[in-house]
Amino acid sequence: MKHSLSTAIKESLMISIPIAGTFFLNILTNFIAVIYLSHFGDAVLAASALIFSLQVAALVISMSTLYSISVLVGRAYSENKLEETTRLLQQGWLLAIILSAIITVIFLSAPHLFIFFGQDKNLAMITGLYFHSLVIGTVPIMLQTACQQFAMGVLKQKLVIISSFICLLSTTFFGYALGFGHFGFPKLGVSGIGLAIGLQYWVGFLFMLSQFLFNKFFKPFAIFKIRPINRFAELKLLFNIGWPISVQVGAELLAIFSMTVMTGWLGKISLSARQVANQYLVFTIVPVIGVAQACGILVSYSLGKKFFSDIRRILIINLWLAFAFIIWFFLAFLLIPNTLARVYININDQTNTQLLHLVQLLLLIACFSQAFDSIRNITSGALRGLYDTRYPMMMGFIGLWLIAIPLGYILAFNFHLGVIGLSIGFAIGVTVAACFQMRRWWQQSVYEVLEKTLREQG
Repeated sequence: MKHSLSTAIKESLMISIPIAGTFFLNILTNFIAVIYLSHFGDAVLAASALIFSLQVAALVISMSTLYSISVLVGRAYSENKLEETTRLLQQGWLLAIILSAIITVIFLSAPHLFIFFGQDKNLAMITGLYFHSLVIGTVPIMLQTACQQFAMGVLKQKLVIISSFICLLSTTFFGYALGFGHFGFPKLGVSGIGLAIGLQYWVGFLFMLSQFLFNKFFKPFAIFKIRPINRFAELKLLFNIGWPISVQVGAELLAIFSMTVMTGWLGKISLSARQVANQYLVFTIVPVIGVAQACGILVSYSLGKKFFSDIRRILIINLWLAFAFIIWFFLAFLLIPNTLARVYININDQTNTQLLHLVQLLLLIACFSQAFDSIRNITSGALRGLYDTRYPMMMGFIGLWLIAIPLGYILAFNFHLGVIGLSIGFAIGVTVAACFQMRRWWQQSVYEVLEKTLREQG
């Protein structure tokens, strides 16, 4: 069976827009947190680059293991196997709790990690104030992620975006109240911002639980019914599909973290420029991640429904959708870089001339690198729907660790291009990986379609 083009586009939009909106709201939450932190001085702004590099890396690496939930639940749900979908969620919760313990240790060790990697001791101590408050939210954020992935798999993405919007409001309120001492709350400064982020994780998790309890749609799933462990079969399946995703994302984010550390070696101006540019780059990544997740769910769902002829064009449709979203950010990077920089720095201050120039160049390079990185991420999502998670993992390692980082280091320090050299190295690495992954998808999708079609006919 084959859907019409308009139907296929509509299905992609119905899934990708809520998912992209969810990621956008999550990034906007961090965006607001950085704005709050920037009001505590230049040192805290510089420290925020370290804070969010580690926070995003630790959380997303761990959370990405749980991305297997949406793919596996999507396949089971399309085949009307409700019992299997719920078992996947329950054992996904167990996996989430295990992962949260690891995250807690990392956050509590943050100052020592930064000092070990050669960062300024005062900046490292500032990160400690933030992370020691944030740890109250490590367990709920992982459980919330498992719940959200389940909701995506059963095509209830709107609940996920609602929960993320509630979290955004929570961070805005608690960050303002606890960071600056408003509404009768104590003024906790940097620690207050970390505490606000931790509290919003609890708010998001409790909202998802309330939906599972009271939303009539979830009643047939009997989510809170105790089920036999069955030798952790679902847990093993989730981990086997999920760990390559985690390693892939981990290799990518640790590479970005390493580049941030190397940027720190170049001084505060380079580090601040990278942080300002990164605040806008995430807005190009958000829709792409949403489309990539939607792509994986659609491929998995199509296989479960035996819509084999739809599989190959899902990637093409979602690539076009992603570029339709991000082209507007690229235009902003090219046409109004000073306006974007003005949010974080005083562009009329002569002492910020070098900082402003670096921000302009970083945004220019991003137009090239993010285009190819979008292709790489979306092909990773599509391959995930075929349960092919190891090849994107391998290409992520090769593209970033064997190409981007060594080349970036050479350009930055041997050729004295500084933070611009690091960005050029990254652009070349992701371009190579994107080309190889597109080739892999073309091969795997042809094989999958032919094999499944012959099986149905024979």
